[in-house]
Amino acid sequence: MSKITKPAAKVLSLMKSKSCKLYAAKVTRYFKTGEGEYGYGDVFLGIKMPMIRSILSESHELLHQKDIGFLIVSKYHEVRMYGLLWLVKQYASSKSITERASILEFYCNHFEYVNNWDLVDCSAPNITGTHLLRDIDEETALKQLLAWCQNEHLWTRRIGVLSCLPFIREEIFEPILAVSKELLDREENHDLIHKASGWMLREMGKRNKSMLLDFLDENAERMPKVMLRYSVEKFPRTVQKKYLKRLPVVNRKRARGSSPLPLKQTKSKKKK
Repeated sequence: MSKITKPAAKVLSLMKSKSCKLYAAKVTRYFKTGEGEYGYGDVFLGIKMPMIRSILSESHELLHQKDIGFLIVSKYHEVRMYGLLWLVKQYASSKSITERASILEFYCNHFEYVNNWDLVDCSAPNITGTHLLRDIDEETALKQLLAWCQNEHLWTRRIGVLSCLPFIREEIFEPILAVSKELLDREENHDLIHKASGWMLREMGKRNKSMLLDFLDENAERMPKVMLRYSVEKFPRTVQKKYLKRLPVVNRKRARGSSPLPLKQTKSKKKK
């Protein structure tokens, strides 16, 4: 890559000046950066989100997409977050399909750097999800969502799930239903995808309870425990128990009363 542009270098320098080693150590553990964990190798400066948004507010007008190209590939998590938030802001203010399509293409070309759940969650609904809802026909949008959810790259799959959120907010539920069934059919095995799909189903249930109940009646037995637990979270306890009892016995015992933390962490806490 060519030499970093002056605006990008200025933002990078400013963000480094706001770093905090103590907070960086804390979030490094929180985002699972150890060997074999989903965030392995990620590097944190230790900057809280309000500060990142403050820096963005003060500097976003000084940067262009070419500058963001240097920031979004940074080894620093918070710098990539800045780049993604800049794209979200630019996308929201774009006046034409051409502008929005350019931002979408740039975002999609950098999926490999949208590589933790917070990076996905802050950007995918507002870029890929909004674009598919607003500017793409329904059939093509659904095919794209399913393609992302079939991808081998963990974060691309989560982008596919989170991109259903704008549809859900408009009470268009076919995408999340199709995506959820696809994940069940392909026996998705990652906890972060289970959480994301359960969350999106719960959001659907807030708007159409009967549609969520129909989905659960048809699929509860084959839903991963985390996906099911997240999807029924807003239901009365009696309803939650009804569906959790439909899990296979082993999964049901583990799901009962468990927290949203990964299973190994939950078990280790009980042993203490």
